Amino acid sequence: MVKNYLKMKYYIHVFLQKYNEALVDDALSSSLKSKLKSIANHHEQKAMILRSKLN
Repeated sequence: MVKNYLKMKYYIHVFLQKYNEALVDDALSSSLKSKLKSIANHHEQKAMILRSKLN
């Protein structure tokens, strides 16, 4: 049960990371791009932590 919960959280963070990276390409201002990159980086770090817990 816990493993399924962690797996779900992992996939959500991966999805949000890729979503924010896609938004960076379409962002017009540099401040918005930097904020989106920061958010994508946060989700990438969370996904890596969850991946290590799954193994």
